[in-house]
Amino acid sequence: EPLPREADWTPLGPEALGVLLSIVQDAAAPEAQRLRAIAALAVVEPPEEPTRRLEELSRSSQLTPPLRAAAVLALPRRAGLAALPLLVPLLEDREVLVRSTTARALGRMGGAEARRALESRLALEPHPEVRAALQQGLSDTEP
Repeated sequence: EPLPREADWTPLGPEALGVLLSIVQDAAAPEAQRLRAIAALAVVEPPEEPTRRLEELSRSSQLTPPLRAAAVLALPRRAGLAALPLLVPLLEDREVLVRSTTARALGRMGGAEARRALESRLALEPHPEVRAALQQGLSDTEP
């Protein structure tokens, strides 16, 4: 499924944020709909509030690991390099999916700081799936 585009959401104005957040928080909504709402948070205005909300969603114990992972992926799309310090702590998250998604997101972001975080976690990570994601992230950060 294609990523949401800013042009699709800008005409809705700031009200879009509240609507999307209500969908994300609605446990009765289908998970696919909640995942799309999280992805759309990467492109709604104003940028500061969705960034803060995505950070909260990525850490929320109330959300399933796939929803938290979707927030991890949306954070760098919304905040760019400013997402780096928000993502690095998630390399130590209790959920395998969140850790592996964070490793891939950091790898896509690139840069020396992301590389250092991935290398540091690789030495400590016990789970094979996360180790593979860390290795992939490291190879993605290569120049």
